[in-house]
Amino acid sequence: LSASAKNEVDSAVNADYIVTGKGGFSKSVVPVVSRVPGVTTSTVVYQGQFEVGSSLSTLVAATPADLARTVNLHITSGSGASAMAAGDLLVDSHTATSDHIHVGSLVPVKFAQTGSTTMTVGGIYKSNPLLGDYVTGDAFFLSHFDNPLPIAVLLSSAPGAHGVLGAVNNVLGPYANVGVKTRAQFEASQQATVNQLLGLIYVL
Repeated sequence: LSASAKNEVDSAVNADYIVTGKGGFSKSVVPVVSRVPGVTTSTVVYQGQFEVGSSLSTLVAATPADLARTVNLHITSGSGASAMAAGDLLVDSHTATSDHIHVGSLVPVKFAQTGSTTMTVGGIYKSNPLLGDYVTGDAFFLSHFDNPLPIAVLLSSAPGAHGVLGAVNNVLGPYANVGVKTRAQFEASQQATVNQLLGLIYVL
């Protein structure tokens, strides 16, 4: 389990640095960290609840531009970033198989703010717990949720760039609930969470 947690991060995240908080955080964090010298790509991540068919599920959204520099979707059918930019829905392969969904399927969905609609499935990606079951582009997400807050900003840096981590830490000084980790540090934190659970199991 512990090794799997590390591998999932390593497989899904290409970003050099991951900015996260305790839940959602101020939108002003995004331009602040994106302007740090050496940062070349920033991907903003959102998360919210929506209904798929008759079930409540979690929808993850991200900035599709230059997505491959920060996230690896492992697309098995259809497309990734281009489908997200078009407002299509990406579905993980396990869910797609169990629900008989394929690229081009029309999926009935419902949002608390905007009501019922349908989404076209634009891609199927290899299952990964970090990504969840459903992913779409940030433009579509923002049009169906009332002023959502980002939950993460994924940053990639220029080859050979130095001091980026320290600079991001400095600009995040005014934001007490937001921090930055390297990809290796983020992997370690995911492993630590699993290890805490394993420790409890050992005690029991």
